[in-house]
Amino acid sequence: MGNWERMRRAVLLLTSLALAPPMVRAQPTSGKGQPAQGAQVAKLARTNVKTEWEAFKNKDKKAYSDLLAEDFLAVEDDNQGQRNKNAATG
Repeated sequence: MGNWERMRRAVLLLTSLALAPPMVRAQPTSGKGQPAQGAQVAKLARTNVKTEWEAFKNKDKKAYSDLLAEDFLAVEDDNQGQRNKNAATG
């Protein structure tokens, strides 16, 4: 399995987790009718995953690499263990 196939699977997993329906029924508010900080963080995470997916889908390795944290680690199903940011985007 190629690197792009493994990254595609990892991005699909992250996307499905980020877009999964929330476990609570109502959005908590901060008391002023504004969504609580957790809801804002969840929205930001969904936006980031969409941006990462677009970079991955367009095979833009530089943009994808720029979106990953410096301490990024991934584990794939190819028995080669952990991959850092450089190995995942290389």
